[in-house]
Amino acid sequence: MKDVLVAANPSAEPTKYNAEKYGSRVNWSRQCMFIDGKPTVIVSGEFQYWRIPDRSRWKRILLQMKSLGLNTVRFYFHWGYHSPSEDAFISDGSRDIEELFNLCEELQLFVIAAPGPYICAETQGGGFPTWLLAKRNVRIRHLKRHFMKKFDAKLAEYQNIYYRNILAIIKNHERTTNPTGCVILLQIENELLHKVPGITFADDEEMRSLASCARESGSTVPFFHNDDMPHGSWATGKKNHYLKNCWLPSTPQYRTDIYGVDLYFVFAPRDDRADRSSLAVGPFQIAGCAAFLEFFCIGGLGIGGDDLGCIHCLYKSTSAVGERTTPPPNGWNTKSLAGYIDTLEKRFDAIGGAAEGAPVVCAETQVGWINQWARKRDYDDLYNYFGDSFSATLHSSLAAQGLTVINYYTAYGGTNYGASGDSEVYTSYDYSAYIREFGKVSERGRRLRLKALFHRSFAKYGIAESVADSSLISCSLPNLLVKVRRAARGDGGDSTKSRFLFLRNFSSTGKLERSRFTLAYNDVAFPCELAFKDSLILPANVQLTDGITMHLSTIPVVTRGVVAGAELWVLSLSDHPFGRVLFRVRGDLTSVQVQWTTIDGTITGSSKVSSSDKTAGESQWKAPLEELSQADLEGGENGSLPVDVSASTEANIGKCVSLAFHGPCATTLLDQNGAVLMRMLAISEQDSKTFTALLDSSSDSYAPSAKAEFACAWGAEEICILPSGEVSIEAGRDDRTVYYVGSSTSPPDPSFIPVASVVQDVLPGAFKLSLSPSIDSVLPAADGHYLPLKSWKRRRINWSTDVEWKKIDYATERDPLDHHFTSGYTTYRCTFEASGGAKVSLKLNIRHIAMVYCDGHAVEGQFCYSHNGISAGAMHAVDLTWAGKKRVNLTKYLDPAKASHQVVIAVMSLGQSRQPFLLNDARNRRGLISASLSGPARNQRWDVYGVPVSSLNDPFNTTGLPLEDEAVAESFDSDNPSWDSIPGESPMGLDLKTEDGIQWLRTSFQGPEQSYRFPLCLKFEARDSVVVCAWVNDLFIGRYLYDFGPQNDFYVMEGVVKSDAENSLVLAVMTLKDTPLRITLGPWIVDGTSGNLSPSGKPFVLQKVL
Repeated sequence: MKDVLVAANPSAEPTKYNAEKYGSRVNWSRQCMFIDGKPTVIVSGEFQYWRIPDRSRWKRILLQMKSLGLNTVRFYFHWGYHSPSEDAFISDGSRDIEELFNLCEELQLFVIAAPGPYICAETQGGGFPTWLLAKRNVRIRHLKRHFMKKFDAKLAEYQNIYYRNILAIIKNHERTTNPTGCVILLQIENELLHKVPGITFADDEEMRSLASCARESGSTVPFFHNDDMPHGSWATGKKNHYLKNCWLPSTPQYRTDIYGVDLYFVFAPRDDRADRSSLAVGPFQIAGCAAFLEFFCIGGLGIGGDDLGCIHCLYKSTSAVGERTTPPPNGWNTKSLAGYIDTLEKRFDAIGGAAEGAPVVCAETQVGWINQWARKRDYDDLYNYFGDSFSATLHSSLAAQGLTVINYYTAYGGTNYGASGDSEVYTSYDYSAYIREFGKVSERGRRLRLKALFHRSFAKYGIAESVADSSLISCSLPNLLVKVRRAARGDGGDSTKSRFLFLRNFSSTGKLERSRFTLAYNDVAFPCELAFKDSLILPANVQLTDGITMHLSTIPVVTRGVVAGAELWVLSLSDHPFGRVLFRVRGDLTSVQVQWTTIDGTITGSSKVSSSDKTAGESQWKAPLEELSQADLEGGENGSLPVDVSASTEANIGKCVSLAFHGPCATTLLDQNGAVLMRMLAISEQDSKTFTALLDSSSDSYAPSAKAEFACAWGAEEICILPSGEVSIEAGRDDRTVYYVGSSTSPPDPSFIPVASVVQDVLPGAFKLSLSPSIDSVLPAADGHYLPLKSWKRRRINWSTDVEWKKIDYATERDPLDHHFTSGYTTYRCTFEASGGAKVSLKLNIRHIAMVYCDGHAVEGQFCYSHNGISAGAMHAVDLTWAGKKRVNLTKYLDPAKASHQVVIAVMSLGQSRQPFLLNDARNRRGLISASLSGPARNQRWDVYGVPVSSLNDPFNTTGLPLEDEAVAESFDSDNPSWDSIPGESPMGLDLKTEDGIQWLRTSFQGPEQSYRFPLCLKFEARDSVVVCAWVNDLFIGRYLYDFGPQNDFYVMEGVVKSDAENSLVLAVMTLKDTPLRITLGPWIVDGTSGNLSPSGKPFVLQKVL
């Protein structure tokens, strides 16, 4: 990147950012954002509030994100969620985005606002409301058909109404006009591919109309757009040269203030439910032999091609109960990351325009990946595939390319409750994220925190504004990436500026737990260690005072701050510490004294080195890389003490003091006059997993007028230090002591006590809190810790008496979208006349799952869904709607005593597609694609039943089934004779019969104690084709589809559950075959590191301490 240090925005757009007016609040240089005049590293996480419908959890999740070192949140705003009907814009309750902004300002989190209107996000219709999708004369995303666009003024009119509504709230929280506001950037549209070389796809008016409306609605922050990959969309403002308009005068392209891009490059391998003949491009399965056959109406029932043996060879049978296809643990391809990320700096410079004159906004980069319906893997498998270190390594790699605005998708995934997800994703949207769906912070998140805190806290020393540097680095480990950046600003020449070394181990010889090697910087050799697929960011040449400069630390530095007037650096030590911290001393500094103590004060001492020491005039670290002794590598001779200090003189850098750590301790470095030079706190690698910090004003303080003070803490499962100075603590069963270090001499809470005075002497502001969690006392005593499920009731749906049917014209009115039936089931009824003994069959084509009933008898089920992009039942793109038909023989089910008969077809849609990129698929057909009766079936009449979501307050919170309001009512009448009592508690076992049709079940359970965080897991286990829609109290929490799956365990959101009170669990159950169903409700039994479900794990329950 070019060394441009002054913000430049030569855009001629009328909507361009007014830096002259607002630049003192929000501005940028080539390398980073400036907030209130301070260079700031933005480390952000995605938070999707519509996937957290119980708003009482919002603050806790934001606290968790802050505790993970994130200083920013990106919000997609969901048009369809706020506008269930055309004349509605709802912004209260679970859609109270004003409260979201207020929480971010309270917690001092910046916000990147992304109001769409298209948001993708694997959500129903890509965020567009159902009522708009149902307007067939409006071109969604201006698409006439796949890959072809024409600007639609009517769509723009609807979008502008939405923008004005949403921006009326957003603008009041913009940093540019509100000194304590949280919003610093506004994203216009989403992944709107402008062009690839030689072809222009998007119309500039798409962006201009939205940007103009945003400015006219009062938004004053900088605008950006997130390119789907580094193509340069909306970056340059150059003139268009449309191939389709090549004879017309060219016009300037729209240019955003700042260039933004999404970076996705690692995708989980296909499992054995994929069509093995299909072509895969990145994460997409395009088509293959199966789709070719389907084109000619051969086969086409989606996964497995169940109705035609000739295409079974294209699929692997997956009917065995519990069969899984798991990707290899930590199996992601290093070449994918290196090939995609390691050239970004050059690629952005080549794009030019906003990509060259401002920091590039990484609007999304992956934390994990999505998982689709019908996969034979789950999010735990995806967590294992990406492993614990993926995000930390990715962050180091991005920072090595100079990126300083990074948003991770997604910090917390949440839940596709009801029908909020699109056709690709099932109920859980765990994403193998930093915060797992049920609320546990994963090891991946904890490791990312260490990189985020370092990156942000060293903004003071120039990492925010850094440029590539050619400092000579050599290493004894092959294939180790070593990249150097130096601070772009600062007094003196380049030699005096801080450096940052980025190391990444993709060595083929490094597949052991850790590789130990030697690193040489300025001809001074250092011991270093790094695990395969792991990374380090090492500070170098950092001037601390006039007399001392930190030359290099190969012991990982977690973060830095100022405590009691001096620098405090926090280091993380492995079980067998390996590395050194080397300081250069100069001028009048003739000696350095190191005082040290273990954190419990049981071992204390001091060491002193001076220019008169015997070794002070000799070089200790000049040895060639391959000749550095093992003793030197392991840190010196005094391994019985927590720290070892030595002096030397190195040829290129002069007098040096070196520290090697052998165990956790606090140290203070003093000069010959007793003045503090700096402090270091070395904590164990295990303690670094719970470590968190509140950074001070020298880093990226949120409040422009207040002097923020540094504080850090560790020792409990979840700790967050609030801007107010208070500490939030939730403890796990094995947590015993929380340590806190702050700039104040007062504890953060009266329950903390000072550490021993000998520790206070070395580490001022240190306190501790003893813990004694009583987790086991709140767990149910039953095996598996299951909660009792009491007073079971059941009611079967009678399709003749329980349904208010709506007559339709079969030819023109059977598409559910036209009726706004986009959540859950759409049910069809065909009545006809046939004489006794008549042979009648039904030729049926549906999307996605259906059960057929004839004269009250269950006949047969059907499903049609495919991962292919061109297929019958395609989850995206081209659904071959003429394929996927199935013939069902009705003859033996016709009641011979009746002349009039009815066929009922209950069809569950898995959601509308989301219109990604240049695909025009949001209106792909759902429900009944086609149905025809053969034989003497006379006087056919068609009716339909469903729930129009535009009539609801929440468009996703319905199954679309009859009797729903009665079944889930808070005032449920347990004495209603229409409901049968059935015996059972927990685990509950039911023998489901197809003849029962679709039935409602209702039971109750007692909510956990309020003083504990006790997320509940609702688990279903079946042996054959069962569909369950589950409600807890008034929320449709999820859908279970055995053996379509893959989800069996469902998160019951804590905010939905009433603590210490009775709660209702309501299930709508349909089975395609007779089968048993087992239902349990209990704690999440998980691995303590990843958060994955584990039979050998422990219940995830936390005690609220502070």
